[in-house]
Amino acid sequence: MEHQWLVDGPASEATARSREAMLALVDAVAPAGQTAQLMGWRIEAKVAQAGLLTRATFGRDRLAKQRADYLIGQCLALIGQS
Repeated sequence: MEHQWLVDGPASEATARSREAMLALVDAVAPAGQTAQLMGWRIEAKVAQAGLLTRATFGRDRLAKQRADYLIGQCLALIGQS
C-alpha cells in the first residue's frame, strides 16, 4: 500500500481494503499470546515486500516483479480476492 502511494495512488484504496481483510484473518486464526511474534513477522514481510517492489519498479528487475506479484496473489487468494 505504501509503495502504491508513490506510484499508483488509486490502487492503494483497494489494497487498503485487502490489507484490512488479511489483518482480520490473521487475528481470527492467531494463537493467544502470539501478538509480538505475529507483529515481528508482519514487519519482516513488509520490509521484504517493499524491497521487492522497489527493485521491480526502480531497478526494473523482472524477477523481483514476478516474485512480488506471486506473493501478493497468494495473500489475495487467502482472503478470496484472487
